[in-house]
Amino acid sequence: MVEEKVWTFKARDEADLQYYFYSEGNEKNKPTIIFIHGITAELHHIRQFASKAKKEVNVIIPILRGYHPTLIRGDLQYKGQYDDDLEDLCLYLQSIDLQNVYWCGHSMGCGNLLRVLKKETVSKLSEGFIFLSPFFHPTLPVYNFQNSSNKDLNDIYELKLLKSILLYTLHQFKVQIFSKTKVVKVPDDFHENKLLHLSFRLMISRIPDARMLNTLYKSKIPLFMMIGDEDEVTDATKLAEWWKGRTNHPYKMQKGHNHNTIISEDSNVYEVIDWVKTIFDKQTKVTSEP
Repeated sequence: MVEEKVWTFKARDEADLQYYFYSEGNEKNKPTIIFIHGITAELHHIRQFASKAKKEVNVIIPILRGYHPTLIRGDLQYKGQYDDDLEDLCLYLQSIDLQNVYWCGHSMGCGNLLRVLKKETVSKLSEGFIFLSPFFHPTLPVYNFQNSSNKDLNDIYELKLLKSILLYTLHQFKVQIFSKTKVVKVPDDFHENKLLHLSFRLMISRIPDARMLNTLYKSKIPLFMMIGDEDEVTDATKLAEWWKGRTNHPYKMQKGHNHNTIISEDSNVYEVIDWVKTIFDKQTKVTSEP
């Protein structure tokens, strides 16, 4: 498979969903990382990650619905459709004999990972989960916008999230009439200098139920969290304390890195690869022993 070529898999609704595949050498002998982007696609940063990692691991970058250039833009067909799509992707990879699967999420992509971690099919077919600069849930007391003015919030996110948070509150009270409302504008990675308008239904499909946070504590699957100490979105120290109180799984705070450089800087890429290879080597040793 050649770098930058777009491949497809078929979802349960018969839609052809696209993904990028990066690899060098025999892909079936290496672990595979599925990289789920955050509220913006960040393809530039994730492609840098994939280019640096492809000798050691396969990297798959799915183009999620709503961001996808050939499907409905900025919306989903139903709340929670991402969960089904990612489960279908996991099953598809098994069918083409890419069986050593690790999931990596960035920012709000980590919410997607928590959602699929609870799916029995995905958990059985996955070897580990990696959370980079995670945005798990808007109620966690670790995010900078919670103590910011409107202006500060927009400076931090370059997005308008207050409306999303308000609608999330309504959603908790089963108020669904605003599900198609466009609540966020993000840079459109597929159309230069344009914005992509995202619906509340899309946004809520990326946020786990608060009870799913217990998945971290209960998980027997290896987990790893990494954040930069200069993260603009999250108070890294508060998140580290929260993580330590929630799970015994390892984490790392990278000095001098922010919300996006955590993805693509060499030292961070190698931290992720080393963690994956350590888990992969242990699992390979166990399966090869008589």
